[in-house]
Amino acid sequence: MNRALWRIMAFIAVVFICSCATQKPYTYDVREHPTGISADEGVVILLNTSRSNDKSVESEGEEKSLTNCVRKGIMKVDSKLTIIPAKDFRRMVFLDKGFLDSPRSSEDLLSFFLSDPDAQRRVRGLGVRYLVIVNATTYEFKGKVDGGGAFPIGGFAGREWFESSSRDADVLDVKYLRESGSVKATCSGNGQWGAGCLGIFPFLIPVGFYHSPSSETKACSALGQGVMEFLIDGQAGK
Repeated sequence: MNRALWRIMAFIAVVFICSCATQKPYTYDVREHPTGISADEGVVILLNTSRSNDKSVESEGEEKSLTNCVRKGIMKVDSKLTIIPAKDFRRMVFLDKGFLDSPRSSEDLLSFFLSDPDAQRRVRGLGVRYLVIVNATTYEFKGKVDGGGAFPIGGFAGREWFESSSRDADVLDVKYLRESGSVKATCSGNGQWGAGCLGIFPFLIPVGFYHSPSSETKACSALGQGVMEFLIDGQAGK
């Protein structure tokens, strides 16, 4: 086997190793009250706080992106669950309030509904049983990759970083006006990119690789799955 082929195989091996660099998400819950959900009841996914490297990134757009990701996890458990868009929920329940000026934390939402019977009727009219109130956090720690690596030809350059994400959800039962509990999902992993050349001069083949840890996507999908299992599991003290 010639050197060029060995170098190509080495490059493929590097890419394969990179693809295994993200840990499996870890999920756990804390239950305060029993849960359960019927076919005619739905949920709303709301963003409370979102931070990336201690920078606030809260917005309606961020909430929509988060909802889509959490939805995928929910659908793995129950593909028929009704998920009411957060924007529609606010328009119908809070009337003249938008993302920034409506209550978002579980404490503020619970206080709002307890003090406003009309809002309780509006939310029941939408068929909403649970509010899933999410706090999202991601940290990234950067580091450099030295040149060389698996590539015999000079000029190889790259970078690596470590990323850790957590997605925490308070589950608010609007039927009984109480917090049913909370679910948390975390995920972390290494990201890497690199570029260099394979071959023997003057026959050089430029190559590169990129691997994202995707910790945010995996954590929020795991959160969705954990929330749905929490809702249908149902029993306190488990």
